[in-house]
Formats: sequence, structure tokens, C-alpha cells
Amino acid sequence: MVGTPVTPASKMIQRTPSTTPGGGTRVREEKILVTVRVRPLSRREQALYDLIAWDCPDDHTILFKNPNQERPATSYKFDKVFDPSCSTLKVYEEGAKNVALSAYVGNYYYYYYDDDNGGGGGEFDDATIFAYGQTSSGKTYTMRGITENAVTDIFEHIKNTQERAFVLKVSALEIYNESVIDLLNRESGHLRLLDDPERGIIVEKLVEEVVKDINHLRHLIGICEAQRQVGETSLNDKSSRSHQIIRLTVESSLREKSGCVKSFLASLNLVDLAGSERASQTNADGARFKEGSHINRSLLTLTTVIRKLSGGKRSGHVPYRDSKLTRILQPSLGGNARTAIICTMSPALSHVEQTRNTLSFATSAKEVTNNAQINMVVSDKKLVKHLQKEVERLEAELRSPEPSSASYLQSLLIKKNLQIEQMEREMKELKRQRDHAQSQLEQEKTARKEQKCSGTNQYGPSGQVARCLSFPVEKGQVIGAKPTSEAQQRNVIGRQSMVRQSVTSTDPSMLVQEIRKLEQRQRQLGEEANRALEILHKDVASHTLGNQATAETIAKMLSDIKDMQEVSTFAGEIVSGEKVNAASLKEEITRLNSHESTIASRP
Repeated sequence: MVGTPVTPASKMIQRTPSTTPGGGTRVREEKILVTVRVRPLSRREQALYDLIAWDCPDDHTILFKNPNQERPATSYKFDKVFDPSCSTLKVYEEGAKNVALSAYVGNYYYYYYDDDNGGGGGEFDDATIFAYGQTSSGKTYTMRGITENAVTDIFEHIKNTQERAFVLKVSALEIYNESVIDLLNRESGHLRLLDDPERGIIVEKLVEEVVKDINHLRHLIGICEAQRQVGETSLNDKSSRSHQIIRLTVESSLREKSGCVKSFLASLNLVDLAGSERASQTNADGARFKEGSHINRSLLTLTTVIRKLSGGKRSGHVPYRDSKLTRILQPSLGGNARTAIICTMSPALSHVEQTRNTLSFATSAKEVTNNAQINMVVSDKKLVKHLQKEVERLEAELRSPEPSSASYLQSLLIKKNLQIEQMEREMKELKRQRDHAQSQLEQEKTARKEQKCSGTNQYGPSGQVARCLSFPVEKGQVIGAKPTSEAQQRNVIGRQSMVRQSVTSTDPSMLVQEIRKLEQRQRQLGEEANRALEILHKDVASHTLGNQATAETIAKMLSDIKDMQEVSTFAGEIVSGEKVNAASLKEEITRLNSHESTIASRP
């Protein structure tokens, strides 16, 4: 049984995903997983009585045992260190399985589109595993074991995951003397590298075979191994003279019955690098020397790229394009893939300098951060099917809306109608109040007009006296004539009604105002009467009006002036007594009425 791969906590960098599940991609940052494998001494090294210069005190440390006791020992720490006794299976289980199966097993979170659940998917990352080290250090041997174990686990997982459909494809190439060659079709010649805006770096015309079963895959991998360039050197009878890359691509999706819309595409790159070598050790010449030069140049570029990436953003330009190896591996080096590097080394003292270079490369690789990204593919056929279902559902809702929504709309309409009726009633009430106020205003204007038109008839002995006394005269009445009893009665009633209206007013300030107006009017009448008496006095003195009629007129005027003075005194008493209570005020008004009656009854 294949378990779900788990990235070691020490390698993970906690980072919020760039997008939510089902939204396209999910990205997380993590360090490259770096392990070191120390092989046993080879027969050649044993024959030369070579010494063991390296020790593994624990699973994470490798220590250089300096023959010079005066110098301190040098130690290196990595994610995992495998001593010469470790098997290839253990190297795979602890140093590569995690990364290899992330492209196929993933962490399922199921976001599929159907009527009940809405969506489905899983986390599938591109992954790369490659071996790095000097020539004859055990890279090819290690990678063959890694590949065989990864293939076994992949098909075991496919067998146990019946709810998903898998399509597995394989392609292979080698980089020989900076030329890219298809290992499944060598007749295609040298292949070009192209930049695709969506897929990244692709190899033009590279053959990709669909895998039928595990035996078919093993057969295809065997063909690739047989087609690879190998040669004999002084260090290795079958030295790899090229870099080999085997790519396994898988497309995974939920089966048709689940209504899945999205599929997930991932690839696993198994890279066996050619070993770095020194011409002085390999004794290479001719073609082998040329091969070694190209190998060392590409590995030097790889080392430069790793060092640049380990230094962070401040390191400047990263020279991926300086070699075809780094250009193809760009997504795996600081890109969007999960990466594991297995550095192989010889423990022999004769190779200590080459081993130091390998460990220096591994130390830099530990600091490189990748952005693992999930690649999701949408099937056109399934997407169209899902959209058609969605259209049908919306059309059904339009044809027969839900009862709950219809009842809600009806209740909302009733509520709005009630609000409209309430507003209409309020508008009618406001109009009624406006009309009532207008009618009251008209009545008030009419009453005031009538009060202004009403007045007391005045008369005098001559025109000059009449002008001085400015008393209102009743229409049709002659000045100097005695007023009729009806006119006197109307004047009394008018004055009584005016006083009564002032008393019964609900506003006390209006009553005080009327009283003050009455007082002012009486003073004016008194002044005019005095001026009239002076004129009459002059007339009598000059004997111009010395007849009986003149004497009667003067007597009448004097009587009127006396009455007016009494009224003026009464008004002053009212003003000075503004603070008396309502009962006292009514008594004063009654007395005023009696005075007016007395004046009216005089002959």
C-alpha cells in the first residue's frame, strides 16, 4: 500500500496559497530536499589501498577525517545522510518517495462540479529527482533504483484509486555534447528547445508514449537506457557520457459519473546527470576529452545557478540559458516544482577534492526555494456538459418560480399598497387643515375690516372745529346735528362688543395691546378737544358766534370732553391694573359699559 507523501516540516515554508481550491492554481513555497549518499570503496580503490576519509556520525551529518591531526575535522549537515551500508530502497523511502509520489498521489480535497457538492480536485505537483556527483560515485546505480521503486508505487496507487482515472505518458531525452536527442526516437536528430508562454520550456518533436501498464513502462525505460551514450574511462568501465532525463506525465480526474469538470496534470522528472571529472584522473583524450569538457561546462552552469538561487533576490541574474541542462531543469530549480537532489560521493581519500565540491554544491542547494504549483486542466467536453446543466436549471426556474419566492413578492406588494393608502390619507388630512386655516384667516380679515369701518359720529360748531376733532361721521348725518337714538345704540353696542372680544381673547397679550391702543386714542381725542375749545373760546371772545346756538354747541362739546376724560381715566386704570385677576377685570368692563350707557342716554 502506498501512503500519502508528506513533506518534512523542516522543508516547508508556511505561506498562504495564492488562490483558493478550485480557482486555478495553488502555490506553496518549500526548500529543495537535499540528501547525500556515501558509497563503499570500489574494487579499484581497494586495490590501490585507498583510505576512507569520510565518516557519518548520525543520519544528518557527514564528517571529514583529516589525516593531519593538527587541523580540526570539517562537518556538513543535510536533510539526510546515507552511509555505505544503506540500501537503495532506504534512499528512495527517505530521500525521494515523498517528492516522487506528490505528482501522482497528492493530497485530495475534492472540488468537483455536481448537483450536490459543487466541485472537486486534489493537490498534484510537478516533481524532479536528480543525482549529482563526480564520475563513478554511484549516480546511475542510485537513479535506476529510484526509478524502479517510483514506478512500482505509482502503479500501486493507480490500482488502489478506483474513483479516479489516470492517463500516464512517458518521454525521454539525453543531452550529449550540448545536443538534445530523443531516446525513444534517435532518428529525429537534434531537437530544439522552445519557450511556451503556458507550458514553459518544451522540446520540439519529442515523442511521448502512452503507457499501457507497468511492464510497458519498464520496457520503454529499458529502451532509453540502451540508447544512452556510455563510454569507458580509467575510473569507470561504463561511464555515462550524457545527461539523461526521463519524464513521466500523468493526467488525473474523477470518473465521469462524479460530474468532474477539472483534471490535474503533473509530471515526474527522473534525471541522471553525467559525472564531473578531471582529465588527469580519467586519462581521457579525443572524444572522451570533448565529452568531459561539455559535461563539466554544463555542471558548472548548474552549480552557478544553484549558488545564485541560494543567495536570494540580491544575487542578480540567474544564467539558466547558459546551458541546455539548466534551461530544461529551470522549473525544478527555483521554479514551480518539488525537487529532491541526491548527491553521491566516494569516501576515498584520493577523491577528497571532488567530494568537497559535491558537498559545497549540496550545501548551496539546501537554500534554494521552489514554489510548488498545482496544474489544473479543464476538460472541454465536461465543461460544456456542466454549463448545459446550469442553463437548464436556470431556465426551469424562470418557467416555474418557487412558491416561496412568489408568496414573498405578493406580501411585499401588499405592504407597498398599504403604505401608499396611508400616505394618501395623510395628504387629505393636510389639505383639510390647510383649507380650515385659510377660512379662519379670511374670517379674521373680514372681522378686522368691519372693526375699522365702525366708528363714532362727531360734529362741531364750525368746519374748523370739525377738522380739529377728526371724529368719524355716520353716512348721511349732518355735522352738528344730534345723533339719533339708533346711531347712539349702535355705537354703544360696537364698543361693548370690542371690549368683550378683547376680554374673552385667549391671549392676554392681545388684551393688553387693545387697552394700550384705547389709551392712546383717548389721549388724541383729549388733545383735539382742547384745541377745539381754544378755537371756540376765541370765537366767543370776538363775538363772532355769540348767539344761542353757539352757546349750546360749546356746552355739548364740554360735556363730551368730560365723558372722554372719564373714559381715558378708566383706560389708564385698566393699564395700571394689568396684573389684576379676571374677576376684577370683568367688574371694570361692566363699569365701563355703564359709563357708555350714561353717555348715550344724555340729551
